[in-house]
Amino acid sequence: MAGPQMHAIRGMVQVQANQLNLSHNKKQFYADLNWLNSFEADVHLEHFGLSDEPSCWMLLGYACGYSSFATGMTIIYQEIECKACG
Repeated sequence: MAGPQMHAIRGMVQVQANQLNLSHNKKQFYADLNWLNSFEADVHLEHFGLSDEPSCWMLLGYACGYSSFATGMTIIYQEIECKACG
């Protein structure tokens, strides 16, 4: 899992993989990930306070782009919980 390692190396977020399934033959991908210590959520909380919606859009975009390139499939992640939401 090079993508999550790149996030961690750059100090952007720590990624904990709960479930990760990839089948190139079936063109299926599923990931259940926890992002811990997100710099983006921390910055949002510091400057804007609590949010009504998840705030880690840069990290999410980076993850979608990296995963899509690495798998050769269009991968779109959805952030369903966020530290910035409280």
